Amino acid sequence: MPDSAGVAYQACHDTNLNSPSARLGSWSGFLRVIDSRMDRVQSGVTDLMSIFSVLSHFSAVHCIAICAVLVPVNLLVTLQTLIFTGLRFPAVYAQVSTGLAALCTLAMVLHVYFWFAMGVVMMPTFILLGLALMCLGVNLLTLAYPAVVVRLAGVCESAFTEIPGFIARLKTTS
Repeated sequence: MPDSAGVAYQACHDTNLNSPSARLGSWSGFLRVIDSRMDRVQSGVTDLMSIFSVLSHFSAVHCIAICAVLVPVNLLVTLQTLIFTGLRFPAVYAQVSTGLAALCTLAMVLHVYFWFAMGVVMMPTFILLGLALMCLGVNLLTLAYPAVVVRLAGVCESAFTEIPGFIARLKTTS
């Protein structure tokens, strides 16, 4: 069966569109193009389902490795967003970090979805889903309200500068 581009080219360019037989030929060529495109759409749906099947199988086989990578990466990227915002880096840095965190969150949510689809309803799946959504929420709130993060960073900085003096005072009183 010829590809749809070849049929469309033949239907549009190889006929004299002024003759009645050519119009019928172009109409049949048009129908062939539609038919071939429908075949491609149906095969595309099949391809999409096979992709999800492969991803589901990969998620089931390599669960420990996926979680061992995604959990720390998601936490570190979220921490990086907080650091960029708290230290008043340009907003682009926090936006890129949030985009990367959104990709990690999407991967983790898809991983959990595949486990739910397989019927695995256990505590770790809910913990992973909660962690992913919490990290995404922190990243989005950091972008929406950076002043709150900057103020929180100031409080943390003053607390950490006070700790050595507090420990020294405890040692002298003991």
